[in-house]
This record gives sequence, C-alpha cells and structure tokens, in this order.
Amino acid sequence: TSGEIKQFLSKKDQFVFRSSPGFFKQCYFLLQREPLKTMRMLDMRVLDAGSMAIIALGYAFVNRDMIRHGLEAVTQANTVAMMFVGCLSSLWGALFISREMPMVQREASEGVSIFALFTTLNIYNTAVDLLIRSLAYSLPFFYITGYNMTFLSFFVVCFGTAWSCSAIGMLLACVMDARSAIGLSVSVTILFGAVLN
Repeated sequence: TSGEIKQFLSKKDQFVFRSSPGFFKQCYFLLQREPLKTMRMLDMRVLDAGSMAIIALGYAFVNRDMIRHGLEAVTQANTVAMMFVGCLSSLWGALFISREMPMVQREASEGVSIFALFTTLNIYNTAVDLLIRSLAYSLPFFYITGYNMTFLSFFVVCFGTAWSCSAIGMLLACVMDARSAIGLSVSVTILFGAVLN
C-alpha cells in the first residue's frame, strides 16, 4: 500500500496545481466586477453626487455677488469651495475603503494580489466616483458664480483637490478603524486646506 502511494505521487502530470493569474489579469477581472458593485449601491452614489450639487448650488448663490469685489474675494471663495470638496472627498474616501476592507482581506487570504485589489479600487474610484462628484460640484458652482476663467481650468483644480483629499481618507482607513479614520481624515484635510494654506 505504501508503494502504491509512492507510485501514485511520483507520476508526472498527475496533479494540476492552479496558479493565480498575473497582476494585470487580476486587475482586468477585478475591474470587470466594479460596475456591478456600483449598481448595487446606485442609490448612495446618486445621493453623493446630489449632495455635492446641492452644496455647490448653495455656496455659488452666496458667492455670486461677492466675487465681483476683487481678486481677494475670488481667492476666498475658491478656498472655501475647495474645502467643501476636500472634506467631503476625504470622508467618502475613508468610507469607501472601510466598506471594501472586509472584502479585500477575504480575497487577499485566497491569493488575490493586494496590489491588484487596491489598484483597481483606486482606478475605479478615480475614474468614476471622483469624476462624477467633481462634475456635480464644479458645473453648478462655476456657471452660477460666473468666473472669468475656463471651465476646464476650474474643473482640473476641483478634480485634483478631490483626488488628493480622497487619498488622505483612503490611507487613513487602511491603517485604523473606520470611526477614527473618518474623523482624522476630515481633520487632516481641514488642517492642510485651511490652516496651512
């Protein structure tokens, strides 16, 4: 019997070991899954974009007449506008990673690359969520306030602010629990945007 087991185990091509696909193939498969996850949480995505548009509308009507008083008023209006974008983006970045963390831990334990998981989460968050939120904020704010710059210039600043502040929230959500990450990410964003600016 032990001889039969040795013979069975020594046969070539007897066992087929499943190896995980490479980094780019994992990213491709993971990116295909992200739209389905978005559709499952479509109501929250609409609420996020809607809240950005409502905040932009309110703040744009407040600043509509103020920005005609000179460059200092325009600078102040932009600083506060980007503070709204930054704080909300860091909050949503922390919530996004906190919500995805159990799935990431489960799939990483099954052999999926951690780098592929976080790369696809960041690509999809940047390409879809941040883009939609930045458009929802910058379109009403820009056209109601009546800036004398191009929309593309204003949008690049808004998107860059959302992207960098979202990274603060994501980073802090990776290293601490969700409650602490939410509070600290907003605090760090306010510190960078208002105090150190």
